[in-house]
Amino acid sequence: MFLNFGKTLFGSFILSCFIVSSALAQENQPASPKKNSAALLPDISAIGSLAGAYFRQDPVGDQGENPARTGFNLQGLELALQSVIDPYVRGDLFILFKEEGVEVEEAVVTTLALPWNLQVRAGKLKARFGRENTQHLHSFNFVDQSLANRYFLGVEGLTELGGELSLLLPTPWFSELSFAMLQGENADNFDGGRKQDFAYLGHWTNTVDLTDDLTVQSGFSGAFGFNN
Repeated sequence: MFLNFGKTLFGSFILSCFIVSSALAQENQPASPKKNSAALLPDISAIGSLAGAYFRQDPVGDQGENPARTGFNLQGLELALQSVIDPYVRGDLFILFKEEGVEVEEAVVTTLALPWNLQVRAGKLKARFGRENTQHLHSFNFVDQSLANRYFLGVEGLTELGGELSLLLPTPWFSELSFAMLQGENADNFDGGRKQDFAYLGHWTNTVDLTDDLTVQSGFSGAFGFNN
């Protein structure tokens, strides 16, 4: 019994030394190129929406991502590529495949570590005007856009090239102010004829958790621009 016990201890000691020495050796080895290249790959995901619809008379004109005919409608297949580029910046690219073609739905670079609770977004972005405009197709509460958002902002919503600066206010609840400057090239909203006809947006949102299961959100949005 004594010899068996001693052999067991010896065997465990050797195994432990092997594991430790192996780990130290791995730490001293240079990083594998394959691991470095894998770390640079973005997070990739895809989500699609197929809708069935019936109309007495099929709608006329551009319906955007809404069902456009009786029968089956591919509203869109969204491919997302997202990555934290470094500790200070992240990138998000959303490509939408539709029956009519392919479009870049959103391509945004966002800062992550600015001082004073500031954040900057730039690129082709969904403007923070209201609540629904920033949502992608799969996030809609219903199969199509709300009538208010569709007729007020257009079938594609308010999506343009531009930049946005937001400030997280120091309040006990979530409160954020944002200001955006957009290119102003959107036929449904702002499409001035002069090169200086940009669009300007302001947004203030507040979210308060009343209980663990109940949240109240309020917001104010405003926009100014030119349209011929």
